[in-house]
Amino acid sequence: MLLEALMKKTAGAKDNGYDIIRQEIAKELALDIDEVIISDDPVNMLSEKGFSNEEMDALASLLLSVRGSLSAYRQGQIEILNDHIRKHFQSAGYLSMALWE
Repeated sequence: MLLEALMKKTAGAKDNGYDIIRQEIAKELALDIDEVIISDDPVNMLSEKGFSNEEMDALASLLLSVRGSLSAYRQGQIEILNDHIRKHFQSAGYLSMALWE
C-alpha cells in the first residue's frame, strides 16, 4: 500500500519525486533506497525486507515514473537495479509489464 500511495504522491511531484520516495521508504520501511540501488544484490536486499515479486515490480514501476527528473547517473543506477529485478523475474517465471516497456 505504501508503494501505491507513493505513486499517487509522486505523480504531481515533477522535480522531487525520487526524494519523496527515498524519504518515505526510509521512514516507513527502514530501507535506504540509495543502498538498494547500488547494491550488488538488490533483489536479496528487497527480499530480506519482505518485498514480494509484486512489490518489487511496483517499486521498479515507481522508480521508472520519476526517472525523467533525475540525473543521467541516477537514471543509470535505476536501470541497473531494474535489470537485477528483471533477471530475478525471468528466473522466477514472473511477468512484469512495467519492466518490459
